Amino acid sequence: MTMQLEAAPAAPSMPATGDLFNPADSESDLSFSLQDFVTEFGDELLDSLNRANPPVYNGVPRANRQLVLASLKRQLFPAQAEVVHAAAELLVNQGERAAIVNGEMGTGKTTVGIALGAVLNAEGYRRTLVLSPPHLVYKWRREILETVAGAKVWVLNGPDTLLKLIKLREQLNVPAEGQEFFIIGRVRMRMGFHWKPAFVRKRTRYGMVGACPHCGTMVTDLDGEPVSRIRGWREFWTLRLELAPATLDPRPDSETIVAAALAATDLSKPCRMLDLGCGTGALLLACLSERPDATGTGVDIAGEAVEVATRNAEKNGLSARADFVIGDFSDPDVAPGIYDLILCNPPYIPAGEIDGLAVEVACFDPRLALDGGDDGLDCWRAVLPRIAAGLSRGGRACLEIGAGQEDAVLGLAARAGLCEIGREKDLAGICRCLVLGLADNHATGAPG
Repeated sequence: MTMQLEAAPAAPSMPATGDLFNPADSESDLSFSLQDFVTEFGDELLDSLNRANPPVYNGVPRANRQLVLASLKRQLFPAQAEVVHAAAELLVNQGERAAIVNGEMGTGKTTVGIALGAVLNAEGYRRTLVLSPPHLVYKWRREILETVAGAKVWVLNGPDTLLKLIKLREQLNVPAEGQEFFIIGRVRMRMGFHWKPAFVRKRTRYGMVGACPHCGTMVTDLDGEPVSRIRGWREFWTLRLELAPATLDPRPDSETIVAAALAATDLSKPCRMLDLGCGTGALLLACLSERPDATGTGVDIAGEAVEVATRNAEKNGLSARADFVIGDFSDPDVAPGIYDLILCNPPYIPAGEIDGLAVEVACFDPRLALDGGDDGLDCWRAVLPRIAAGLSRGGRACLEIGAGQEDAVLGLAARAGLCEIGREKDLAGICRCLVLGLADNHATGAPG
């Protein structure tokens, strides 16, 4: 079968057009200037737009907000006041997250922003944060003081300084008085209202850490403080743990102790656990979370640490099986008894080495939880006899040690009546955990 196709006739070429407002064919009856179009249809288009998107402000100011504007030391022009009223309606009454004020240089955008902050403060907003280009920081400060009577202005030197100031006030129980403005003058702060944290949560086999999204390095603030200290909690094992100034920040390497402890205990038998120097309760609570038949006691010399550990047990649903007491962990009269599993992460850093540690450790972890004396072994000399006295026949002690301390700690352990069962390395390949049992010649019995 043969099929014959014929080409369709070419479409007539479109006439060339020049300027948008002046068609090339100026003689055509279809040409219509923009000015004529607006004159003819502008009012109808505006009415249609207002019906589809009703204005948030109808031009009638709310009396309470008008009183706030009237109380300002610097009085606004009527047009500026209109902008403040409109933005307040958008943010407060419409529940929007942001309002954009667009205006030419010199129209008073700074003044409008300050006045809006005063109105929002009267509506219940406690503080106003200003993200300013660096060269305008002190212009903002000056204009705030010249506009709002009794205002306090704080110039912040870092993105987390405000949070630290608020936490300090809470600790000292000092309430804020009057309206406060906080100004951050950093180029990197120019992100808009939808800005996000500059770190990602990175899950490792040893827990969750805050890390740089590009290189994976643990994120700290400008003072070297880790993210966990800034936000007040740390994810450890499968738990979220509250932190306090009196507690160590439990780090992923310490999860080596938890893994070793779970491997060293008999899962078929109930287990009684003891955590000496418990801090946040991290080691004990992690082990209890994996052993629903187990109970445990934590001991710490710092009362604040015991309070935090108790709250961590409650928040993680473990308070029925965990209790915490204040006392010297080397004292056998504190939490006396015999235990199947003893955990211990004591201060083991030589005193002379503490200042040379990473900033997040040396400056933000409590020195009491770090300082192990001149050689780093003072706490081991004190606590190992207590461990030997409290360990059950066939029980295990899992100890966190410093780099290169295994031989020295094992020597002290042997003199206390303990023997090595095993050892475990951390992420860096350093021996971090010693697993001990009772020595054969110890009065309480032999290792199982």
